Amino acid sequence: MNDDTLLLYYYNDGLSSRERRQVEARISADPEIAAQYETLCQQLNALDDPKTHAVPSHTVQRWHDSIDRAAQQNRNQQRQPSGSFSLFSFAWGAAFAATLAIGIGIGVYFSAPPTTAPIGVAENLTTPAAFTRGVSM
Repeated sequence: MNDDTLLLYYYNDGLSSRERRQVEARISADPEIAAQYETLCQQLNALDDPKTHAVPSHTVQRWHDSIDRAAQQNRNQQRQPSGSFSLFSFAWGAAFAATLAIGIGIGVYFSAPPTTAPIGVAENLTTPAAFTRGVSM
């Protein structure tokens, strides 16, 4: 049995109830695994730091006072109203709109079919009378 499984068993985390029962059975049945688990328990218990010091009450009171002062400043601080018009964002928006309009115009211009008369149509046209009058004068 590996240390990971024993570690999960020690912390009672990550093992299903069936797996926990299997680990318990193997620890009770195999003295080598029991010794391995006992060694792991001793190592983990040695990591505990029992030397936690209580914080003096005057320090705790200073912390509470600092938190209260910060909360009071946040309550008293008024937010500056944001302007309803930003020239910079308006300029970027106008530039984007102009670019979009020019792009659409270019796309429409180049995607339109050519406007030439079909072959044979020009042969049947007659010269308008106004043109002949203008040339003869």
